[in-house]
Amino acid sequence: ARIQWVIGSGANDDVRPVRNGALFHVEGSVLRLVSTDTYRLCVASSALAEPTDTGQWIIPGRALRELLNLMEEHSPEAVACQFGQNEARFAVSGTSLTTRLIEGKFPNYEKLIPKTHTFRLTLDALLLRQAVRRAAIVAREDVSKIDLDADGESLRISASSGTVGTCREEMTCGLDGKPICFALNANYLAQALDAVGGEIVTLDGTGPKSPMILRAAGDESCLVLLMPI
Repeated sequence: ARIQWVIGSGANDDVRPVRNGALFHVEGSVLRLVSTDTYRLCVASSALAEPTDTGQWIIPGRALRELLNLMEEHSPEAVACQFGQNEARFAVSGTSLTTRLIEGKFPNYEKLIPKTHTFRLTLDALLLRQAVRRAAIVAREDVSKIDLDADGESLRISASSGTVGTCREEMTCGLDGKPICFALNANYLAQALDAVGGEIVTLDGTGPKSPMILRAAGDESCLVLLMPI
């Protein structure tokens, strides 16, 4: 599921092909899968069975989709990965997949992730997902823009369209910080919610124009950075 999430947030960019794949960043016993299309950034971390040398490799999105198909077909307990100078090899239940690496330098994703926040929303993931998907129907004609307005007790989600009309949703939320209003892409937020999972999620940032970080509450292994509209 994490690979599918990372694949889905990659780009289709002929000018900057490094964004068409996902970064495999290994540090000791931790593997991070990272992708970005400049509007969102996805980072998923997992523990390796054995510590290994630090390194970074960019895997094409097409190869990752093939790897995901193999994993869904065989349901392996583990996947073996080998990285060379120009290619990577994955072994899944006796089946080997080899791919060329994407050449180039991946964006420094660690610098893009805010280290502090001035507000944090705590939300029921299911209720938020349902509200966002309903608002997305109205928001389609306006670059899928939805407005989010939070105070200490509730989050109001709204969208408007000249032909469809308006939509207004309201749900309870926890707010650490001052009341905040901002706008996000409804489709990206819905996909991010599916990706991080969890019953409770947090959404934090430093202002209405700053990057927003979505996580499952209590789970530091994955995050989605969303750029506001």
